[in-house]
Amino acid sequence: MAKHGQSHSTYRKANFALGVTALGLAAAFPFQTQFWGGLITSGCSAGLIGGLADWFAVTALFRKPLNIRPGRIIRTEIIPRNRERIFQELTHMVQDELLSQEALIQKLTVLDFAAIFKYIADEEGLAKLEPSLQALASCLLESVNRFDRKPFLSNQSHAITQILREVFQHSLAKGTVQNILEILIYELNLWVQSPEMRRTLTQWIDDALADYVSQNSSRKIVQMFLPESSTLAVTIQMQVSNELAGGQAVQSAQEWLEKFIGGPRFDRLIERNLPEILEKGERSILDNLQTRLNQPEDAHKWIAFILQPIENYRLELEQNLEKQVSFNHKVQAFLTPVVAQVHERIGRFVRDGLEKYSNEMLVDLIEDKAGDDLQMIRINGSVVGGLAGVLFYLVNFLF
Repeated sequence: MAKHGQSHSTYRKANFALGVTALGLAAAFPFQTQFWGGLITSGCSAGLIGGLADWFAVTALFRKPLNIRPGRIIRTEIIPRNRERIFQELTHMVQDELLSQEALIQKLTVLDFAAIFKYIADEEGLAKLEPSLQALASCLLESVNRFDRKPFLSNQSHAITQILREVFQHSLAKGTVQNILEILIYELNLWVQSPEMRRTLTQWIDDALADYVSQNSSRKIVQMFLPESSTLAVTIQMQVSNELAGGQAVQSAQEWLEKFIGGPRFDRLIERNLPEILEKGERSILDNLQTRLNQPEDAHKWIAFILQPIENYRLELEQNLEKQVSFNHKVQAFLTPVVAQVHERIGRFVRDGLEKYSNEMLVDLIEDKAGDDLQMIRINGSVVGGLAGVLFYLVNFLF
């Protein structure tokens, strides 16, 4: 059995306890007809039997003790032979219990999306977006120039929807959308790796495990196979960071955007929010837009026109608690159906992570986490067996 850290010391103690009972039996056996000899012989023989039995049981969890192959009666290599079932149960536990849809949606209600927005939309983040936004502005200019002002004013929602769809497709072809997504995901990746996120994840894992165990005390055994919450939080950060750093995250976001902008939800979004925007200053917005259309060469004005509202909104969020609450509620309402759509990916993500563990790696992992307790079982077997042997001898001697 592989030993790691503290379990190595306990392993030696278990072997020592087994050796003491064997030596005690050998030393006392010739004197078993006498009281003390019989007492020690009975105790050591029972302790040796208990220790050997528990040694066999513990070893059979991982390997083939005495090279005994698994059969109907004697089961050996229990964990390697049940690797698939263990992975299936762990996947089910994470997807449907620890990170169930209900748990994730509940966590969305306490996550501060306003803080995330302020983190991404700071001066440094917006500066990185400028080149891509300049290209996006050019696409917007080309698209708006194709629309007359009168139809635009009379049918604003439909016209803006058409413009934005055309801008998106044009920007997609030029690679502008990909550049913007890469910058946003890069900034999001920095936030994922932040100490604040690590503390949030650690607390989240602690709460989830406490709730999971509180429903059934026998589930405490799961904690034996899991690393510390802080270590698990770092692992999750690394996994999510690797996913975000790869091109697949940008590709998935781009595909989602294509589906969203091309679908009816985008129409409803424009119809619902456009009246409120135009009500705040329809004429100034349209006149400002027309002014900039007449000066397409002034790229800096375009960038200012696009970035200034983002900067203003970020400052408003910092100063206005009600706006932060409202922003969080809107993002939560938007993400709730998304969680339902992508929740099954959690299981695939966990399964993919587990598949990298071979039988040997799985055995080493469990021994590393639970080896100390397993070796204590062997010690307990020797001690309890020895005490039981002494007790039986005394009862037999007295009665």
